[in-house]
Amino acid sequence: PVDVSFAVVTPTITVASAETTLSGLGGESRIGLTVTPANTAWRATSSASWLTTTSAGVGSGTLVVSATANPGFVDRSATLVVGNRTISLTQVPSVVLNLRVADVRDGQVTLQWLYTGPATAGFVVEGDVVPGGRSAVLPMGRVGVLSVPVGNGIYFGRVRVVEDTAQRFVSNEVRVVVGPLEVPSAPANLLATAEGSRLTLNWKNTFLGGPLTGVDLEVTGTIDTIVPLGLRSSAIFEGVPPGVYTLRLQALNEVGRSGLSDPVTVTVPGTCVVPQTPTWVSAGLVNGAVTVRWEPAESGGAANDYLILVDGLGVFPSGGSRVVFGVPGPGTYRIAVQAVNGCGASAPSTAVTLTVP
Repeated sequence: PVDVSFAVVTPTITVASAETTLSGLGGESRIGLTVTPANTAWRATSSASWLTTTSAGVGSGTLVVSATANPGFVDRSATLVVGNRTISLTQVPSVVLNLRVADVRDGQVTLQWLYTGPATAGFVVEGDVVPGGRSAVLPMGRVGVLSVPVGNGIYFGRVRVVEDTAQRFVSNEVRVVVGPLEVPSAPANLLATAEGSRLTLNWKNTFLGGPLTGVDLEVTGTIDTIVPLGLRSSAIFEGVPPGVYTLRLQALNEVGRSGLSDPVTVTVPGTCVVPQTPTWVSAGLVNGAVTVRWEPAESGGAANDYLILVDGLGVFPSGGSRVVFGVPGPGTYRIAVQAVNGCGASAPSTAVTLTVP
């Protein structure tokens, strides 16, 4: 006879680290497990079809789970069972809304927004004379631009999707100054490209202060001068003398002048640089006409023209303008924009969809 003693224990699994809130975009997440005894085998099972795992192991380790994108505007929940442990997980919706002031001119305010997220029936623009206020509520369709007349004053606005009645997914708030109340803010993202003796400039006018009435170009280097450019956001100069130039922009209005933009140095003649893909591409119905609006990339070459690519209709040059208007027939259109210069063309932007009733 031999005496043998042994103990029967219940294995324990502890969640060492867990991403209990999952991204609405989906993808992989990792959960650290501490398992006692160390040689205990485990396997994980999921309660939801959108959350899967094939993870299994022995002893402490990492559990890998994979979620699909959340297609709606509400949270969804699931549980993972690992041995004697239940882990609760929540996946939030993935909604991104970015809002900017695209233009303020003659009392007309143009707002533009970019949206990624679940399919939406439209947007709601909210505004007031105080931050966070909602005295003005403007329901919109599935568009990305709004142009509206506003009296002189300082306003605050934001945008949300119509499904978001709980105000969970609201854009950044923008401050809008209408009328000669403040000096303008400095232009941004100045791009300069020299093609032989031709100098092409692109920039973005900003509206963090009062509306501008013009832009001046400060030139130092081979030539020192100030060039009035008027109310525009691009310029082309032919026959520029060879040399090295440092360029800055300054916005002005009745109240005063902005600070100078960041400097850009360009050599004429210079190395040809292809423009990059336009940004802030959006489309909407303004005063009965389809409006497509965009901005140049923040780097790369300056564009001297843009191509509007419309599925089923063709390709249309903009003539260098960054906002175009048209009156197409009823239908649904997919619209992209491509920047071009003498050096080449950018990749097209991601297409936006607009339905014309």
